[in-house]
Amino acid sequence: MKGKKMKLGFFSLIMGALIITGCSSLPRTFVVTRGDVGEWKVLDIREGLNNEQVWNIFVDTLSQKYDLEVIQKDGGYIRTAWKHTYMDGNKVSNRYRTRFVAKLSGAPTWEKARLKCESNWMEDEGWISGYDTHLLEEIYGDIQGKIGRVRR
Repeated sequence: MKGKKMKLGFFSLIMGALIITGCSSLPRTFVVTRGDVGEWKVLDIREGLNNEQVWNIFVDTLSQKYDLEVIQKDGGYIRTAWKHTYMDGNKVSNRYRTRFVAKLSGAPTWEKARLKCESNWMEDEGWISGYDTHLLEEIYGDIQGKIGRVRR
C-alpha cells in the first residue's frame, strides 16, 4: 500500500510539473535561429499585375492581421510592428512576439516577393530569436493566393 501511495504521489508531482512547464514552454511552431533572424520565403509574382496592384495587395494583406510600422513604397519594403501572438490559456502571452518583413524586387516591374517572419520568446536571460513556421505559412499562403504565379 505504501508503494502504491508513493507511485501516486510521484505521478502527481510529475503531472503537476508538466502542466506548469507546458504553460510557459516555447510554442511548437517556434524555430530558434542563430545569426539571421527569420527565414525568407520567396514567391514569383504572376504576370499581369502592375506595381501599384502588387503594393496594394501586400499592404492590405499584412495590415489585416498586423499594424504596419515601416512602409517604403519606392523600395518595396514593409515591416510590421511586433504583435504578441501566443495564447497562454485564454489570454495572449507577452512572452512571445512576431513581426513580418516584406520586400518586393525586380525592375522596373516587381517580379518577386520575399517574406520573412521574425519571432522572439522571452526567457529570464532575454529574448530568444527565431521564427514561427505556422504564422509564416499562413501569411505566405494569403499573399501567394492573391499575387503568386501558378506553376503548371
